[in-house]
Amino acid sequence: MGPVSRLPSDNGADEAGRHNRDYSEGPVWHAESKRWLVEVRYPDSKRKRRRFRRQREAQIWWSEQRRAIENGTWDQVARAQVLRKLTFGELCDTYRTWAKANLRSYENYAKVGLKFWEERLGRQTGLEKLNPQWIESIKSAYSLTVEPATVDRKLEVLRAMFNWAIARNLMPGPNPMKGVKLFRPNNELVRYLSTDEYAAVLEAASHERWHVRPVIELAANTALRKRNILRLRWDECDFNTCVIRVTKTKSKKTVTIPMTDAALDVLNRVRGKTGKYDYVFCHLEGPQEGQPLGDIKKSWKAVLKTAGINRPFRFHDLRHSCASHLVMSGASLMAVKEILGHESLKTTMRYAHLSPDYVAQEVKLLDKVLPKVEHRNAAKAKSTKKAARS
Repeated sequence: MGPVSRLPSDNGADEAGRHNRDYSEGPVWHAESKRWLVEVRYPDSKRKRRRFRRQREAQIWWSEQRRAIENGTWDQVARAQVLRKLTFGELCDTYRTWAKANLRSYENYAKVGLKFWEERLGRQTGLEKLNPQWIESIKSAYSLTVEPATVDRKLEVLRAMFNWAIARNLMPGPNPMKGVKLFRPNNELVRYLSTDEYAAVLEAASHERWHVRPVIELAANTALRKRNILRLRWDECDFNTCVIRVTKTKSKKTVTIPMTDAALDVLNRVRGKTGKYDYVFCHLEGPQEGQPLGDIKKSWKAVLKTAGINRPFRFHDLRHSCASHLVMSGASLMAVKEILGHESLKTTMRYAHLSPDYVAQEVKLLDKVLPKVEHRNAAKAKSTKKAARS
């Protein structure tokens, strides 16, 4: 049964003195205009008011709006109107401009992800046509050709863009990615190269372009991320104290890494080629002379193939390889944490199992705090043996 509408007196005194009418129970009669007034407040805090000559019409409209709010369909018409204003390509362009200036990961993640979705969804596609089912189908097909972590990175870019657009009222909610779950693979697996495998990788890299082997050697000897190496500047390399100070890191903290003899040798060799430029690894000629080099993805794949590394091994795993060999050689986890620039020791603990003595030494701490209690039978045998001697 619908709510009962209020019909105030015709003298208008009550209406004149009442600025905040109560519309929560349905239409309200306004004597001066001789109209039924209806006001509906929506979940997004917006409100809509209408006037009707007949109470029945006012009651029907009010009931329809309340039912739409309860069913969650109250914004479908408005949402469709807003979504038709932008195509998917136009939204990507808008987000791309913002991401270039605000996201450090733009080159490696957002830029690549936006291009991927523009190709799959189409730049001319209206935003009102996007839905979780379509995105889920693309996710499933893509997962058959690449690692789950790669699929997740693409999905994260799309979700971030939609959230960004909703927050700026470029499109209403909900996010078209709602309900699309990420694979979230276990990243606790630590991959590292054996001594022989590392030697084979360096030999294979020697046959690639001049910068490929030095980049790999620095990654294996400093645990720096690929982007930090390719954007490394000479003013970040202190040859007097033999340390590398990187300021633009993932954690946004300056990381100081001591140079190993191998790292120092690499930098000295490269300095003969690029020492006059700002960047350690840069273009030596052409219109981009002096500018940092791009990715080495194709060269890395060629190196792995030539070296006979058949198992999945990413360039980023060289960072894990460096940390793994440090731990296996006896380096403390706190030292490895500082070298890798981890904010929490919890992240570094993924390498703890590689240290054969780490857990054993930690358990031995109990000997210092717990009293030694002899077993009852052992104590009895000891007493019997003492009596026999006497």
